[in-house]
Amino acid sequence: KPNTQIIRRYDKVYAIGYPLWSRLAIITEGRFQGKESGFLRITAPIIYGNSGGGVFASAKGKPVLIGISVRLHLAGGPVPHMGLAVDVQDLVNRRIL
Repeated sequence: KPNTQIIRRYDKVYAIGYPLWSRLAIITEGRFQGKESGFLRITAPIIYGNSGGGVFASAKGKPVLIGISVRLHLAGGPVPHMGLAVDVQDLVNRRIL
């Protein structure tokens, strides 16, 4: 199923990764906001060094990988508090993985 059929707007999501300053995995919680320009928009903070980790939602009580977190950079540097993820289903459909 495409991820947009697994999750709905405002469903909880979790971003998991290993920031550069941490020896442990960090989990941030947020909400799914929708899909825009090929990215999943989430409110879970993507901490510096945490990009590239999994973004998970819950489907029937089980964790489901829905995306790979990315950090947005503009000319002025990183954009704080904007969580973006590459949709895993898009990667699979394009045969990138």
